[in-house]
Amino acid sequence: MSEGHPRQQRRLREIERIRGLVTGHPEGSHRSAAQVEQAGMTRGQHLADRITEVLGSWKFIIVQSSLLLLWLIINTLGWIHHWDPYPFILLNLALSFQAAFTAPIIMMSQNRQADRDRVASELDFEVNRNAAKEVDEIQAKLDGLTSQQLQTLLDNLEEHRVLLHELHKRTDRIERLILETRDGRETP
Repeated sequence: MSEGHPRQQRRLREIERIRGLVTGHPEGSHRSAAQVEQAGMTRGQHLADRITEVLGSWKFIIVQSSLLLLWLIINTLGWIHHWDPYPFILLNLALSFQAAFTAPIIMMSQNRQADRDRVASELDFEVNRNAAKEVDEIQAKLDGLTSQQLQTLLDNLEEHRVLLHELHKRTDRIERLILETRDGRETP
């Protein structure tokens, strides 16, 4: 457990560093989780990733398959002295050694990739949470503006209603005056 404890502390420090990046640290706010993870990698980890990259390529598969085919042909046809006759025990031993050494290297690289994916998902979660918070703040501001505008609109509507009512009263008074003057002129 003593080996796991420092590793766990290193992971926690890395998460805290990424949180700092997300919350606005100017140095690396544009960096990806892979770039952040690569910055703290040792030479051995870089080498393991490079070996895994080569072992997982078509070039490696083609070269290894060609070498295996050449080995089988040479040892089967006997053009040269049979140094590994059928059932190809030496070839089997070489492939076993290759598998024994590459499997842990590939596992180290996969574990690091899993850590990188975890950090990336935490980074994405943090970004999404910040975005949701900003959206909520914008929505609250829009709601406030909408309420303010609605109240202003209602106030304007009430003012227009009062003015319209006053206009109707004056119009009625003017019509009465016109009718009274017209009635007064016709009488004399």
